Amino acid sequence: LLAEIAKTDKDNNVRKAAIKKLIAADHQPLLAEIAKTDKDNEVRKAAIETLTDQALLANVAQRAEYWNIRKAAVEKLIAEKHQPMLIKIAQTDCDKGVREAAFERIIITDDQQTLAEIAKTNMPCDKLKVAIEKLTDQALLANAAQRAVDYSIRETAVEKLIAADHQPLLAEIAQKDQYESVRIAAIEKLIAADHQPLLAEIAIKDEN
Repeated sequence: LLAEIAKTDKDNNVRKAAIKKLIAADHQPLLAEIAKTDKDNEVRKAAIETLTDQALLANVAQRAEYWNIRKAAVEKLIAEKHQPMLIKIAQTDCDKGVREAAFERIIITDDQQTLAEIAKTNMPCDKLKVAIEKLTDQALLANAAQRAVDYSIRETAVEKLIAADHQPLLAEIAQKDQYESVRIAAIEKLIAADHQPLLAEIAIKDEN
């Protein structure tokens, strides 16, 4: 009876009260449906606050019409279980608040592979900076130094590389990256490593 009232009663306050009296564990799909579809914001909020099922929260985070409900769902997700989806939301959700919430869930994990994936996206530069600064894995930094969309992220990745372990890559970046500041960062790493043959080759070939 309570489930039917929570879903269909004409009075917003009655629906909200019914939700609060439901045994949440027994009515997770119903709570997800109400969170996504109820016409009243307070009723939707009551439903999302009671929802705990991670699969249903993921569905709400992606499909709810109202931005505050998507945001609330994102904030309740266990980040380690939903990294690809959170990255997608952080890039594509139409609401800035939802994108911000998704990014915050991602960044708390310190997962190196995830940080590397973020660094190569087209998210706002301030978000990319947070990711690349937390990235320490040298192989993933090398990949970001070559593939990150934002030139400043490639530059930071280059600066964090251990020059002695990445001399061929640094030489390639020093000659081929389209941005001068990235090429200079790579050259400076080679200078620090005192790699004279590569520096001589760059001096001959580079047009700048």
